[in-house]
Amino acid sequence: MRCAGMVGRCFLVLLVATCCGAVQAADRSAQLCRLLLAQSGIEVADRELAVEQAGTQQVAADEIFALVDGLWKSQVVERLTYLRARHDKDTTRLSVAREGSALLRARAARDQYLALCGPGEHRSVGEAYRGFLKADCDLNGLDVEIARVDLAFTSEVKESVLDLRRNDVATRQEVIRAERDVKLVEQELAGAQARSQACRAALDVQPGK
Repeated sequence: MRCAGMVGRCFLVLLVATCCGAVQAADRSAQLCRLLLAQSGIEVADRELAVEQAGTQQVAADEIFALVDGLWKSQVVERLTYLRARHDKDTTRLSVAREGSALLRARAARDQYLALCGPGEHRSVGEAYRGFLKADCDLNGLDVEIARVDLAFTSEVKESVLDLRRNDVATRQEVIRAERDVKLVEQELAGAQARSQACRAALDVQPGK
């Protein structure tokens, strides 16, 4: 009987320990969910502000380019000034789209946390993840477009600097910087293309496409 009592007490201790461990684990999970939801809410708010600011940047870049373009046609400004203004116009337009995709990705990330943690009706975890992955792929695609615009710009700048160097106007240091800028953008473009391809491949194998 003493052995049976000890076994019973041991089982009770084990049961209590297991239950307490489960309660502690559940409490930690709840805390983690609250943290993730709070952080995702902050990220969404930041991205909403970024979308608004990108729109402001685009309006200014368009106005500046319109002014510089007229001066360029009148041969009042240098070619590099024109190239920079055109580059700013093109990249800010893409930045508006990019920030929009970043906002969608942030919202999709929040949807994933809601699917895992949130009360009430919400999308399934798989559906939320597909939404996140699609937004991420769109974002990577825009990074590729921006890098291509940057590459075209830096390549034109390099050619202009080389031309100035041939006429003893630009310095060797300016040539080195121009060549460096092209190389950096080429590396950035290669990285963006690799990320975009990997994301599309991951999206293609997702169920429920």
